[in-house]
Amino acid sequence: MKKVLLSFAALTVVAASQAQVLTQWDFNGTLNTTSPVTTIGAGTAALVGGTSGASASGSPADPAVASDNRWNVSTFPAVSSGSGTAGARFNVSTAGLSDVRVTLDWRTSNSASRFARFQYTTDGSIWNNFSVSTAAWNTTTLVYENPVVGEISASTGGDSWHRISANLTGVAAVNNNANFGFRVVSVFDPAGSGFVSANPTSAYATTGTYGFDLVTVEAVPEPMTMGLLALGLAGVAARRRKA
Repeated sequence: MKKVLLSFAALTVVAASQAQVLTQWDFNGTLNTTSPVTTIGAGTAALVGGTSGASASGSPADPAVASDNRWNVSTFPAVSSGSGTAGARFNVSTAGLSDVRVTLDWRTSNSASRFARFQYTTDGSIWNNFSVSTAAWNTTTLVYENPVVGEISASTGGDSWHRISANLTGVAAVNNNANFGFRVVSVFDPAGSGFVSANPTSAYATTGTYGFDLVTVEAVPEPMTMGLLALGLAGVAARRRKA
C-alpha cells in the first residue's frame, strides 16, 4: 500500500513539473482599455508613462474567430525625451512557482518607435532590462519565424506583428514572488539619441501605437509545494481506503 501511495505522489509531482499557463490576457470581447482583465488566471495590466489605451483587431496568431482584439497603446513621449518610460505593464504573482516564461504578441504602427525594451521587477518598483527573443510574423507561412535575441526591434518595419519571448528560468528572484511584474516600454534608437519610427519612410509620432495580444505567463509549481500536496492527497486516499 505504501508503495502505491508513494508512486501516486511521485506521479503527481512529475505531472506538475511541466510548465503551465499561469496567466493570460487575450483582450478579446469587450475591453477595459485602461486596465484589461485576464482571460486565464489572475494579474493586473496597466498603462505606463502617460500612455492611453484603445481596442483594435488582434494578433493573426490568436485562434479566436470573433472579437479578436488587441490592446492598442498610444500617446508616447516626444521624439527626444522619455526613453524607457512609456508602454504597458503586467503584474503576476509567482508565489509557489518557478521557471517563469513570458510570451506576448507585439505590433508596431508605422510611426511608433522601432525599438522597445522588456523589463521585469521583483519588488514592484525597480525595473531590470532583460534580453528577449523576437520573431517576426511571416505573412506567407502564417507563423512567427527567424527569432533574434537582444533588444526588441520591429526589424520588418511598421504595421507588423512580432512574438516576444522572455525565458526567466535563470532569474531566481522571479520565482515564488508575489511582486513579480514585467513591462514593454519604447526606447531610443540604440545608435542615436531619440526615437525612430518602425517604418523608415514614416516620421516618428507620439500618436504611433504599440499593440499587445496573447500576453501569457507560464510557470512550474515548485517541487516542495507539489510534493506536499501529492503526499497530502495520498494520505487522504489512504484514510478513505481504511474507512
